[in-house]
Amino acid sequence: MDTSETYIKMCNKAKEIQVLAPKPTILGGNFWHYPEGATGAPIVWLPRQDQLQEIYQSFRNENSHDDETAPLDAIQIAQDFNEWLETFTKKEPYSWLNNPTDIRGWVQPSMERLWLVFLYKQKYNKVWNGEEWIN
Repeated sequence: MDTSETYIKMCNKAKEIQVLAPKPTILGGNFWHYPEGATGAPIVWLPRQDQLQEIYQSFRNENSHDDETAPLDAIQIAQDFNEWLETFTKKEPYSWLNNPTDIRGWVQPSMERLWLVFLYKQKYNKVWNGEEWIN
């Protein structure tokens, strides 16, 4: 599970995702970031990879225009992700030096970060510029 400063920042700025957060409980396997020294500051939900995949699956199923299409299964979701990742990483070598939204510039990107970037591009048509989610 990614608990890096980068992922926390990305999740904190992901307002569309934060509204989907489950209610904080002691049990349940959810991950939360509690800002230190920030009395009254909101906690930040850090979605796991499977939670991001569920959000994507719901989005794709809701936006299917083919009445005969069965709900997406795990293989179809993985294929969507793989197609995006292949397109995203086939840019010119070192293009990430001039494009902070390109994942190849990250040191050891986690699967959670990759899935969050994928979800935001597909569902909200936004990219991460290192500080904010932008159109």
